[in-house]
Amino acid sequence: MRYVVALSIAIVTGCAAPAPPKDAVVMKVSDTEAHVRFGKNRVAIGDELVFRRKYCEPDPARGKSAEKCSMRIVGHARVVRFEGSEYAVVHVFQGGFDEGDLVERAP
Repeated sequence: MRYVVALSIAIVTGCAAPAPPKDAVVMKVSDTEAHVRFGKNRVAIGDELVFRRKYCEPDPARGKSAEKCSMRIVGHARVVRFEGSEYAVVHVFQGGFDEGDLVERAP
């Protein structure tokens, strides 16, 4: 009986895990390749993307614990293929990236 309860809890909590955010690096395959959650309906093979990361620094003008944050471009990539309908495989040609970085089409 305990086994059934434990298994049920594991299944429910595993199924309830949130999906990775859209427009984010889901998996870093290598230093130059990543899987991003950016589907076929939003980009095409050959499209250029940029990686953005949130940087925060102390802002003494606003108080002791206040921070000033901004999104900065940290890398550039190009879509090379798709894995299913929701994930694009990209090749990084400039800069870098980490899992969790935001991804958007290059301006």
